[in-house]
Amino acid sequence: MILIKNLEIDINATDSAIENLICRTLNVSPDDIDDVKLHKLSIDARHKNKIKKIASFYVKCKRELKRLPKNCENADVTEYKIKVVNDKVTEPVIVVGSGPCGLFCAYALNKARIPVTLIERGSEINKRIDKVNTFYKTRVLDESTNIQFGEGGAGTFSDGKLTTGIKSEKCAFIKKVFYDYGAPEDVLYASMAHIGTDYLRKIVYNMRMSMSDMTTFLFDTVVKDVITDNGAVKGVVVNNADGERVINASNVVFCIGHSARDTYSMLMERGVAMRPKPFSIGVRVEHGKQSVDYAQYGNIGLSEATYKLATHLKNGRGVYTFCMCPGGEIVAAASEKGGVVVNGMSNFARDGANSNSAVLVSVMPEDFGNDIKNGIEFQRKYERMAFSLAGGDYSAPAQLVGDFLKNIKSTNLGNVKPTYPLGVTLCNLTECLPEFAVESIRAAIPEFANKVKCFADYDGIFTGVETRSSSPVQIIRNDLSESSISGLYCAGEGAGYAGGIMSAAVDGINVAERIIEKINGLNKSNIKIN
Repeated sequence: MILIKNLEIDINATDSAIENLICRTLNVSPDDIDDVKLHKLSIDARHKNKIKKIASFYVKCKRELKRLPKNCENADVTEYKIKVVNDKVTEPVIVVGSGPCGLFCAYALNKARIPVTLIERGSEINKRIDKVNTFYKTRVLDESTNIQFGEGGAGTFSDGKLTTGIKSEKCAFIKKVFYDYGAPEDVLYASMAHIGTDYLRKIVYNMRMSMSDMTTFLFDTVVKDVITDNGAVKGVVVNNADGERVINASNVVFCIGHSARDTYSMLMERGVAMRPKPFSIGVRVEHGKQSVDYAQYGNIGLSEATYKLATHLKNGRGVYTFCMCPGGEIVAAASEKGGVVVNGMSNFARDGANSNSAVLVSVMPEDFGNDIKNGIEFQRKYERMAFSLAGGDYSAPAQLVGDFLKNIKSTNLGNVKPTYPLGVTLCNLTECLPEFAVESIRAAIPEFANKVKCFADYDGIFTGVETRSSSPVQIIRNDLSESSISGLYCAGEGAGYAGGIMSAAVDGINVAERIIEKINGLNKSNIKIN
């Protein structure tokens, strides 16, 4: 198979024109080509007067080509496969958390013929949706089932982006699994692939149904404790509507989300080694979707424009946009009573009136005292300040971008209407953000506006606060992905080893591989601590 990389294609090119371009690139006739498969597709909008598509293709030729152009190479398209265990396994592996990390860890273990007990503190997807809607109606927060907790994890209420900076053969495997369980076909090739929260809800349900023969799902169940003996895990203590009980297991995988603060505390008490890590704090910005589309694409008829912006300021801080949701909405992502947290979400169609993105500032351990728990308390402090500033009813504090730059309280909305479902309270966001974050965002906005012209529009809306973009804690693990307790594995965002759906899913599969190797007796004798 030949891989043609980064072909520049006219934005309005027909299939026939693309076929001719492929033939010219390889210097072959259409009769020489046996098959063509789109590998990757993106839009290059850096030059507004010449927007184009950038595409890569796998091409199978009927004859061997002796010489390939510089942008082509022979490619191995062997698909990633999960190894199976040599002998029958009767004791289930416990997986804690049903986000992409836990779900794909369990999926890989099942494919290896290993049974799993998957424990999730939140509810199954349909019940979870009902509880989130109830919160929106009553303003009574369920601390176990919300936008952070429940089947599918926090990513289920997001844009469902499948982009990642990691290079792994497992990425194509994961995309294929998503596609097989209901994702649109373009997740297989789009460079900025996204599923949308509407499709994600169906996919996690379909995956669960397919895994039900080998996985026992325990929803609305909290892991209260870990049982150990001589430094090795022996099981967990769980609590649900049926009361408290012990589940025995010699392999336990914690795929917790970055909001499982009580679980961090429990693991620390049991001697699981951790360290503080950098994270971010900031706000969500909303602009009219048409303004963003025009700023990126002009009048050529394209929509659903995205952006990814970053700058490193003179004060040493990094400021960047994160989880950009075209045609999306801002969601109420609190998981603790008395705090306001925002995040972004969009459906696959991305057809809402606004586009939003996080605008985040880096927070270093020295900002909160370098203690393991201090990062969590730092987050909690500003979440509670936002709750109080907005009136104490889960409304969110908001401010026009222009007023934020001028440091004046907003009193009226402009052309952009906020999408936060519980309403916003206009204020001065400097009252619920650390000073360094305020100064850094103010310095970054003009730079971002040089790249996306509408970014500094006066009527854009900042809504706060966003504190949960990543974990403030990293669970220390060895090269087998075990924690300081033998047999207790840690993975994904909550463990501090991933950032997004794809990297979390990859990490979950990686841990599954370690367990498969362990059961097959293939573990390395020399273990290094990462």
